[in-house]
Amino acid sequence: MDAPWLAREAGGSGWPALLRQARRWRTHQYDLAINLEGDIRSNFLLGQAGASWCAGFGMAGGGPLLDDDVLFDPGSHTAVNGVRLVRAAFGETPARQAWPAEGLDAAVRLPKAGLTIPAAAHEEADALLRSVAAGGPGRPLVGLHIGAGRAVKEWPAARMAEVGAWPPGSAARHWC
Repeated sequence: MDAPWLAREAGGSGWPALLRQARRWRTHQYDLAINLEGDIRSNFLLGQAGASWCAGFGMAGGGPLLDDDVLFDPGSHTAVNGVRLVRAAFGETPARQAWPAEGLDAAVRLPKAGLTIPAAAHEEADALLRSVAAGGPGRPLVGLHIGAGRAVKEWPAARMAEVGAWPPGSAARHWC
């Protein structure tokens, strides 16, 4: 959802569009919906999605809209709070349990998610890299991830070009 309260700049969908999107999710008949964000408006939209069970943080007044209103600890790392929320949603820990504050060291100890890259994706990447490398030996090849899905998380093109042209004074020759 493109909610305006999650954007730093003006924009985002209006309430009618947000409600339509949330209600379209009802066709999926989700068993569980989790809101990692905690805003009362997001919790309201979560409820409109029609999941059998809703879990989230009720710290901004949206607790009564949730089946599991999990305590958010502002002294803990965001990732740690997120794991606590998911564990509560799956019944592994009580939703209203108070936790000691845990910082970045606790986040680093969290289980790592696995990612398997399909062989076809490896082959496609190899082909792209071979075509760029054909431009000449000894040139450094640098990849930049330029998209984030939301304008608020993306760098302006001019700033990205500066990074791509590093070191200063060089010219960015190829963009993939």
